[in-house]
Amino acid sequence: MRFLPSYHFGVVLALLFEITCALVHSKLHLKNEAQFSGAAPYSRLRDDLEIFERTVAAAQGQTVKGPVYPLIVSMTPSQNSRRGHYAYSTSQPKKVPAANLEEPCINVGLTVVGFMSVAQDTHGRHRHRSTERHRWNYPTPCIKFVYVIGVDDLEEKVQTLLNEENKQYGDIVMLPIHENMNRGKTFKWFQFALQEYPRAAYIAKGDVDAFVHPVHLAQQLSSLPSRNLLYGFDCQHNLEYEHHVKKKANVNLASMGTTRSVFRAGAMFSKSWDTVFMCGMFYLFSRDTVDCAMKSDHLTTDGLEDYRASNWPVQASCPLNFTGDMYHFFDYPGREKGAMPTWGQQLGWNKDAVCIHHLKTDQSWQDINDMLCQTEKICGAWSSIDS
Repeated sequence: MRFLPSYHFGVVLALLFEITCALVHSKLHLKNEAQFSGAAPYSRLRDDLEIFERTVAAAQGQTVKGPVYPLIVSMTPSQNSRRGHYAYSTSQPKKVPAANLEEPCINVGLTVVGFMSVAQDTHGRHRHRSTERHRWNYPTPCIKFVYVIGVDDLEEKVQTLLNEENKQYGDIVMLPIHENMNRGKTFKWFQFALQEYPRAAYIAKGDVDAFVHPVHLAQQLSSLPSRNLLYGFDCQHNLEYEHHVKKKANVNLASMGTTRSVFRAGAMFSKSWDTVFMCGMFYLFSRDTVDCAMKSDHLTTDGLEDYRASNWPVQASCPLNFTGDMYHFFDYPGREKGAMPTWGQQLGWNKDAVCIHHLKTDQSWQDINDMLCQTEKICGAWSSIDS
């Protein structure tokens, strides 16, 4: 029997691998196309459809008139006023500088993102870390990801395993608190990060079921205000824009009573900033905003953590560039047949996605990896078995 020379054998294996990948990814592509066949790659039921589709057109190089995402609402405290009295205005983000397309971190300060985790969720961190640690096409030294865990009173065995994991990866922040949700963990994270990372220009909180694209995040930051910034997915869908900003109104936030909502022009508009907040998938503060808020004695730290955190700058009467982005942030669409989820987008359609949320299963993370392999040629499937 004749054997192929070793180098020929390696070439054959490589070709087989490429062919297999091509078949798998073409099937994935066809599946995704078929899944939402005849429909837009996003839901037309979303209440921000006008600004969303305007943003889509702008991303495709068309000239548009009117606001696009990210939408920046600048809140300026009025002088000599009671706490909570703001004047509003809007502005548009700059275009991402050409230099940042290939060197995303040019003029972008260190950004530290703390993903909320629990000690026992080794597998969740494994699949998240494996995806986030791809060898991206462009280096992003300005983006640092860590996992934030409360370790007070952990069982000895769990603590030992966590120490070993941190020794291997060096990306776990162990807060000396009881693990909790909605009882101050997020506050402790921002307080810790402000002290622990003195060079950080931005500090963010993320969920471990959210994929954050480090290259696209850095590129977006290059186009946004570097000061007084709060950036994320507005859980009330930029509702203040119509009610307050368009009318150039002044609003006393501290004196607002019960919030009511009305429907206008296809969107729901809140009458108070008290109910406008960033969704917990991912939100980011510039350092000066965190520093300003932490100096206040009036912060509420317990309760719905993302709602509370979003309001810290308001509670502290800090100037704020409240920047909602419902184009670069979206939900994983799932694999079920039927209508696109309201805040979902077809994977791979948005070439500039910053954050994809609701990744609850191994399959959803595999879909993200397949998307990256197809759209960016960044391949390397993660193993579902913890290493």
